[in-house]
Amino acid sequence: MLAFVYKGIGSLKLEDVSEPKAKDDTGVIKIEASSVCGTDIRAFRFGSSKIKAPRIIGHEVIGTFVEVGKDIKGFKIGDRVQIAPALGCGTCCYCKKGYTNLCDNLKTIGFDFDGTFAEYMEIPQEVFARNHLTKVPENLSSLEAVLAEPIACIVNAQSYLNIAKGDIVAVFGSGFIGTMHAALAIRKGAEKVFMIEVNENRIKMAKSVVPELVIINSRQESLKDIIAAQTDNHGVDVAITACSVGLAQVGLYPVR
Repeated sequence: MLAFVYKGIGSLKLEDVSEPKAKDDTGVIKIEASSVCGTDIRAFRFGSSKIKAPRIIGHEVIGTFVEVGKDIKGFKIGDRVQIAPALGCGTCCYCKKGYTNLCDNLKTIGFDFDGTFAEYMEIPQEVFARNHLTKVPENLSSLEAVLAEPIACIVNAQSYLNIAKGDIVAVFGSGFIGTMHAALAIRKGAEKVFMIEVNENRIKMAKSVVPELVIINSRQESLKDIIAAQTDNHGVDVAITACSVGLAQVGLYPVR
């Protein structure tokens, strides 16, 4: 089968590799769709100490079972599924409390296991053991369903923010994550959502997806003045950082 194999910084090769075979406690899916995460791009550009090359990367996926090991319960050949790719150990104090992202022994599809940039993929035993596999409804297209993992990250993040009707929200960064944060905030009843972005192409794309956005290009406009003027000096109730700018991450973004 064909697969994109990560070899190291700047090296991602399309290669013909052996198709995976299911073991008694694993399964194999035929990939229907796999999306590209920012993590994949960063690994390609800058490398990752968490990936032992060579490795088939990718972790956002929709696929259909073509093999299911005899010890697997609840799934059968033909089932369409998606994966929650970050796998906690299941036994540490963080995993027991549900904070699997804090697990010291976290393993991830595309990092510790071969991933989704291939025609077929073996689903490890750990995925089944941690209940990280979800069946996908037939009425949901693969191109929609493959976004389940990043959308889940957004829904999870906003569960802590308590955005409610009438709130004023600011989102830093208009990539996919930032734009979906904005869309969800509006769906929850936010009165106004400011999008802070400096890339004109991203601004146009975000605005086309979420027309209600109030866009601020912070390279050209005063972030502080615009928000103050449009909120009667109240400011925002919730600020969401969805970009990799260090100053925004630590709350020191220049407001001019």
